[in-house]
Amino acid sequence: VPEGTPDAYILGLIQNEEVWPQIGIAGKLWILKEYAKSKPEEVIRYLEESKVEYMNTDTELGVHGLMAKTYQQLGRVRDAIDAYKTLIKHFAASDEAGEAAIMIGRLEIEEGNYKEAREELEMILHRNEWRGQRHGDLVKSKSFQKRIAKMVGVENLENVEFIVGG
Repeated sequence: VPEGTPDAYILGLIQNEEVWPQIGIAGKLWILKEYAKSKPEEVIRYLEESKVEYMNTDTELGVHGLMAKTYQQLGRVRDAIDAYKTLIKHFAASDEAGEAAIMIGRLEIEEGNYKEAREELEMILHRNEWRGQRHGDLVKSKSFQKRIAKMVGVENLENVEFIVGG
């Protein structure tokens, strides 16, 4: 996978029907991640049309993550949640799956679905693949709880601790 940020010329390769098909899958994903910052609708359209190309490749995990983040950027919360759930289903043992579960919890909170958010966030603590200091500490950390409080407009942190099971 290339490093750094693709420049304007490289981003323009997406539009080049002759060159784009010749670029490797990892290279395409690298370009699409940057392209999503300015043209998220086009990235979603491309990924939805070419999802099969990425299945069972080393970049499939990245594609699911990019889809979820790009849906989120577009305000398509239900689609983002579904994409995160697909990531979890296909890559349950990955760190990204734990992060996806956290994002689902955050999105559910933003949507006012506190019960679903709590269930999703508690699931992190019950999955053997995700058990560990990192995720447990994150869910129980005051900084995470304060961010949730800010998102839902709760002033009393004890209410937030209840939401995330603290």
